Amino acid sequence: MLQTVGVEFRYPEQQFQFPDIHLQKGDKCLIHGLSGTGKSTLLHLLAGLLTPSLGSIKLGETEFSGLSKDRLHQWRSTHIGMVLQYPVFPKDVRCGELLELKLKWANKSVDIHSALKRIDLSSKAQHYPHQLSGGERQRLALLLACIHQPDLLLIDEASSHLDDLRTEQLLMTIQELISAETMVVFVSHDHRIRSFFNRTIEL
Repeated sequence: MLQTVGVEFRYPEQQFQFPDIHLQKGDKCLIHGLSGTGKSTLLHLLAGLLTPSLGSIKLGETEFSGLSKDRLHQWRSTHIGMVLQYPVFPKDVRCGELLELKLKWANKSVDIHSALKRIDLSSKAQHYPHQLSGGERQRLALLLACIHQPDLLLIDEASSHLDDLRTEQLLMTIQELISAETMVVFVSHDHRIRSFFNRTIEL
């Protein structure tokens, strides 16, 4: 379960107050809103990358504010997956090695070749991410976020620059990679993807 209560975040010149979120296992939630409404800020709060100015965020039995920095990093590596709008990869680490590192941090074991095959990248294990096409890099980012089967998958504006066909393919890939119990929070201003979600929150 994901639960937020009274969450606020303050920048020096701006303050956001977010609606409460209550998600159960398997829920898929679209956080919809225009630019500047705090969508990415909320996503970073849910990932534990930002600390709320007020309020609480709880995933399962764990409240983020109760964890040390090191413990939070380890806990996030195990329980949360995140896909940024423009994924950034290390320049000197191959695709297969990235997946191995992710699994090591999460203390999970998965066959790398089979995982890459699921996203049509079975021949790319020894490639560096910069050698992949834009679509291949996005699929790799999704696999990195999902390979350890997180409790919560967070996705930031992944469809905004895609045409209709590639948007549909993106949603299908997400569905194929997650477990039935994974909660998904997808922040976007893209109206086309609403039907994928059973929950929508407007900012």
